[in-house]
Amino acid sequence: MKTLVVAAVFLLGVWRTADARTCVCGATWEGGDVNVRSCASTDCAILGLVSPGECDDYVSTSGVWHQIIFNGQNAWIHGDYVSGPQECGGGSYCTDSQLCSSFSSNLKRGCDGYGCGNYGAGRGTRAHLGWDIQCNGGATVYAPFAGTVVREAFPYGDGSCCDTGFLINGSGQFAGHSVMIFYCEPDRVSMPATVSSGQAVATHRGLHCGCYGASMTDHIHYQVDYYGTTVDPASWIFCN
Repeated sequence: MKTLVVAAVFLLGVWRTADARTCVCGATWEGGDVNVRSCASTDCAILGLVSPGECDDYVSTSGVWHQIIFNGQNAWIHGDYVSGPQECGGGSYCTDSQLCSSFSSNLKRGCDGYGCGNYGAGRGTRAHLGWDIQCNGGATVYAPFAGTVVREAFPYGDGSCCDTGFLINGSGQFAGHSVMIFYCEPDRVSMPATVSSGQAVATHRGLHCGCYGASMTDHIHYQVDYYGTTVDPASWIFCN
């Protein structure tokens, strides 16, 4: 199996009707509340508590601590007791179009002979940092949001038939978000290109071109960063 080159990946592929939100959410395994502090140390004052499943807007990360917006002010929460950073959407944050023309909604690649396509799935000594979206060879791949197609992106760097992709930096309400989409040729635009949500950008090469065997579910890889931090966009791209 090829080793994915985790390059400077940015993005977030979703359409929405409100500003983007990236959150951390309380997730203590014991079911207890998590202390929110005034700075990134257990010596700092406790400002309040976050319950499991409760989410607050994410600002940045410093070591094992996440900076959040808590009750309208900057605060810190320990990374061992929260999930995220992740895209927190649903409702008005739901995507309104498909990423690949093969299907009318975004379908997850499940588990096959080569592994699983979910965010966080095992990849040997590392974790899978994106979602694999089912897509058939020759299908059109669309821009997930308004922004600029900056350049091509190469997941493997070996020049193989599936070593293709592109990078979009978001603009406007998507500022700070970037999406890298692999296994497709950005042949529908001339880079750099300003694009709108749902605009045709690329053609999926198809992973059965000689890269992978028939037991691999054909797909595109979709990876999101928010100001340089990789996030899980599942709540936006699979909400329809």
